[in-house]
Amino acid sequence: MAATPGPCDRLAPTGRPRVGVAFCFVARLITAILFLAPLAAFGELPPEIGYVFPAGGRAGETRDVVLGGYDWTPDIEILPHDPGVTLVVTGAPTRVLIPEPPHLFGYKARANDRPCPREFPARLTLSADLLPGLHRFQVANANGASPPGLFHLSRYESFVEDRDRDGPQLLPTLPVVIDGQIGRTAEIDRYRFTVRESGPVSIELFARRLLSPLHAILKVIDSHDTVVLDVADTAGRDLSVSFLGKEGETYTLSIHDIDYAGDRSSVYRMELATGPIAPAIALSAIPETVAPEGTADISLAAPPVAVRGALAGDQRSRSVIVDLPAGSWRVSAKSTSASHPLDLDLSILAPDGRELLFADDGAGSVDPVATLPIATAGAHRIVVGGRALGATELGPAAWRLVIEPDSESFEPGPVLAAQLAVPLGGAAKLTIPIVRAGGFAGAVGIGFRGLPDGVTATEGAIAAGAAEGAVELACGADAGTAARLATLVLSGTTSAGRPLTHEKPIAVAVTMKPRVRIVPDGLDDVRKVHRGTTFRGPLTIHRLEGFAGEVRLHPTAKQQRHRQGMDGEEIVVPAGATHCEYPVFVPEWMETTRTSRFIVNGAVEVTDPRGAKRTLLERQELRLGMLPEGAIMKLSAPAEIRLKRGATVAIVLGLVRGAEFRTPAFAGPVRLELVRESLPRAWRDGNLVTLEPVVIENDGAEEAHATLTVTLADDPRIAGEGPITIRATALEEGRWPAVSEATVVGIVE
Repeated sequence: MAATPGPCDRLAPTGRPRVGVAFCFVARLITAILFLAPLAAFGELPPEIGYVFPAGGRAGETRDVVLGGYDWTPDIEILPHDPGVTLVVTGAPTRVLIPEPPHLFGYKARANDRPCPREFPARLTLSADLLPGLHRFQVANANGASPPGLFHLSRYESFVEDRDRDGPQLLPTLPVVIDGQIGRTAEIDRYRFTVRESGPVSIELFARRLLSPLHAILKVIDSHDTVVLDVADTAGRDLSVSFLGKEGETYTLSIHDIDYAGDRSSVYRMELATGPIAPAIALSAIPETVAPEGTADISLAAPPVAVRGALAGDQRSRSVIVDLPAGSWRVSAKSTSASHPLDLDLSILAPDGRELLFADDGAGSVDPVATLPIATAGAHRIVVGGRALGATELGPAAWRLVIEPDSESFEPGPVLAAQLAVPLGGAAKLTIPIVRAGGFAGAVGIGFRGLPDGVTATEGAIAAGAAEGAVELACGADAGTAARLATLVLSGTTSAGRPLTHEKPIAVAVTMKPRVRIVPDGLDDVRKVHRGTTFRGPLTIHRLEGFAGEVRLHPTAKQQRHRQGMDGEEIVVPAGATHCEYPVFVPEWMETTRTSRFIVNGAVEVTDPRGAKRTLLERQELRLGMLPEGAIMKLSAPAEIRLKRGATVAIVLGLVRGAEFRTPAFAGPVRLELVRESLPRAWRDGNLVTLEPVVIENDGAEEAHATLTVTLADDPRIAGEGPITIRATALEEGRWPAVSEATVVGIVE
């Protein structure tokens, strides 16, 4: 519910009682330590990428998308990693969007909510030479740069989910890629399609690979309600599955989260096609052998060599015999069947049967990788074992084993940061880890290309044999604040004189010092607040670096225990003001058994040394604490009413007002109106259902009644039943909303 902005000069803290004096000695001690920390310890709030919806496209096309960003500012810069990608913001952002109802209650409501995004309209242009797969981009502003975000390029035409539909959506002829979004708790998306020819139908899901929080359950039923596919992504690896389709049969595909969770960040793409799923990996130039079926050992030629095999029936392993010369060898295995993935492991045995090495999951993968030093040549046995991660009727449990020389090499370490903030007029250090292989022990040179104007890097190197090194980037005090996708260049030389080079993109952003510091009065107090009313949290604005301009306050993206629809609007703190009350609306359905928290950001506009206007963002220290208690106004309605097209019907509503409501603070009337968004989509279209607002005067009575007249158009689209929600709104002190809602089910006769 929107809270009306008002003046923000010195305002007295609310007089509502405080809660939990004993909360804590420990809590207050921590608070004191945080509060007394030096101002310089609090820095900028860098942006983060939430999602792209639709979550990709097709090479050669241009499409409009929505970018969901956490703590973005209007001057956000977008940095695609591919030169063939253009992604530009085309309009103004939304306000900060809180999760939509239904909300969680009880045990599941105890954890923190997912971040709250702003959404930016954007245009994605993809060149015709881009390859299908995942593509990266980053964003930056004068507060820092984000980690990479992802979108997907498909070979197929895109079909975008209609989130406001009333039933399953009809898909066009396969193949097709579905762009969808599990946008709220308990949402289930359904799609209907017909198979033209009998044979395998493959489904490839992209969700976790897009950094979506969705752990999907996919189910396919035929026209007789027979389940032909039912799989769950419990491992968070996405799903690649198939089922046998029948010519002319119509199927319904459903997708939802494994915990029935959902919010705007739960985006997904699903590729649906007839035929088997393509192999998950590309083959290399290494000589390839196909293992015969059966249980006998597989004999291989001298390495380098690769073998493709399968685990049939109840098999859990296959043995490979290979003559390994003395030296260092790299042995790796991958699961290659998208429809029957395996969690593989390797056991390597010496010629005398001793186990030399056991390898299971590699870095960030369930596929094993091992380095094997061999002192004496001989016939070694490699046992490839596998456990199913999920299976369907189609496709073998296939794998590929590769044995190749472990030549000298290195690569950037997996924890190397993808972004770096360099303060204007200051410096920042980048630590660069590397992973050495094949006995490589040489020094590694460090260089950069494409740094922002005014940013320079010191010469640096990773010392011979070291696992990491560092380089310092400095920025002149008169530089601008533009960000760049720079290239980190690492170079070395093997003991045989062979050059080695690795390049890594890193988003480098020039940042500016904070201009404000926002602290709640009372230092983390918890105050009681009536459900359905607006809590006014007192804040102090510390102005830094001589800044005296306006400060805009809005909800931060990552709240602490921000639950069940609690919301705050953007308000403006006037120039020079140092205190304000921030309005937080507390819905009437919030639980009263636990405290809730709310945190705001302060946004200020400044000019950098080169005249560019930049928005600096500072997150409030500590948080506003609330303990919801009983509502002071409650609207009630009948459970259901009967409706007729082309007719009107009266709804009798009751309003109960508590003693705290019947005070001069609520002297104005209570307005009753239809919540049009609650109606079924067909009823909303064309203004088919109308309800004239009415008001109830505050005459001091505890109870009041009102009759609302609902009018229905004589239109066949009004059919079945649907919710009709009525909202009662009063204004405390003429400004702060107090709200109660009641829903009645309308049944069309």
